[in-house]
Amino acid sequence: MASNAYTPMGFHHSVNERQFPVQSSIFVTAPLTDEQIARTELCSPVSFMDTRMMKYYYRVLPDGRLLFGGRGAVAGKNANSSSEKQRLYKAMLQSFPALKNIDVEYFWSGWVSVSLDSLPRIFTQIDNRIGYAMGYCGSGVSFAAYAGHQLAKRMLDQPVNDQLPIYKTPLPKYPFPQLRRTALRALYQWARVFE
Repeated sequence: MASNAYTPMGFHHSVNERQFPVQSSIFVTAPLTDEQIARTELCSPVSFMDTRMMKYYYRVLPDGRLLFGGRGAVAGKNANSSSEKQRLYKAMLQSFPALKNIDVEYFWSGWVSVSLDSLPRIFTQIDNRIGYAMGYCGSGVSFAAYAGHQLAKRMLDQPVNDQLPIYKTPLPKYPFPQLRRTALRALYQWARVFE
């Protein structure tokens, strides 16, 4: 199983209640002007992530546009609402006030799989006949191909570096999984006050 945040509820007992699909939203701005680059010092195509509890990530694309992303809506039905786009834009301005009034040219949202302990897993069980790679916590683009390859190797009994914790234990189960969305809503409200 390698469907990560897109795994249906009740799909299989080995992954049920072990990951939490959470929305992540991203937008791409118009190309930065020379003045905006000078004022923000966003002159490198390196990816960054801030260290606040509600993480935001960003990088300058090769064509000079800023890609900025972070937490999305609590429920998927609100993922592409104008209020979500505005909330993310406001978060960008907190980090880069010089980008006030820059146009957003692209906006989208998708699911990321959050594990309880923030560690992904590449785990097999029942004599390596059932396995999963998931819980990437938003790092799936860079990790999924590697994880899928390692999962296939494990299931074929080929050697892997299984000394890492991500191979040794299953994803931990969420306590009270039916309350995850309620808890997420409360966490976002708390973060809005204290961030």
